[in-house]
Amino acid sequence: MREDRKFIKLCERTSAPAKTKVWEVVNTLTEETLGMVKWSTGWRRYVFEPEDCTQYDSSCLSHLAIFCLSETNEHKRNRSRKRKIK
Repeated sequence: MREDRKFIKLCERTSAPAKTKVWEVVNTLTEETLGMVKWSTGWRRYVFEPEDCTQYDSSCLSHLAIFCLSETNEHKRNRSRKRKIK
């Protein structure tokens, strides 16, 4: 689990081997799931998929955007390394 901000935390989900990672976005006070961060093949990057009827302030949205961008960049770096090895 990764503590990220005062109101939200990102918990990496572990399951069967997958090509991409998935994180659950959780309210730190209530432990309710607010959404998921996962790879979007259409966007070719990590995206935040919020649950219905959830609200976010600019600080939370900014943090989620930075997190998605950082993880997308890491994913693409790792992918290009794997291609060079082959």
